[in-house]
Amino acid sequence: MRREQARTSGAVPDERARASRLKSAVARERFVRGRVFVREVLARMVGGRPELLMLVFGEHGKPRLAPPHDDLHFNISHSENLLVLAVSRDAEVGVDVEVVRGDFDFMAIARENFSASEIHRVEAASAHAQRDVFLELWTRREAAAKRSEEHTSELQSPYV
Repeated sequence: MRREQARTSGAVPDERARASRLKSAVARERFVRGRVFVREVLARMVGGRPELLMLVFGEHGKPRLAPPHDDLHFNISHSENLLVLAVSRDAEVGVDVEVVRGDFDFMAIARENFSASEIHRVEAASAHAQRDVFLELWTRREAAAKRSEEHTSELQSPYV
């Protein structure tokens, strides 16, 4: 088996089909490798084989393990070449990771999505720190939304 095939052999057909719809070869490869990684970790935790784990998806697309392993909660986030996996047997989890790309209008995004107190926290930071404060609030919001499977814009921030 070629090395590339070995790294992606744990993906199941529906994941390969989903990957095939992605525009770039890099995105397809990252998606498949990420799914293989997640399946390998989860399989080790439940004592199963990665390709036999059945996933079901919530209303907003959050994956979860099908019974009898549905007591294991997990969440994934990826951005470019970063992937984060959170796993818990005790509670729902949510995680977010973002690769920071150059300059962007974070205040416009904050004004559209944040509460008044969150906007105030960003504005109260020094000019140099505002983007970092925004990113901290944004990733916390995303992680909380993914934990509860809500849309980020519908979430009332628990961090203010």
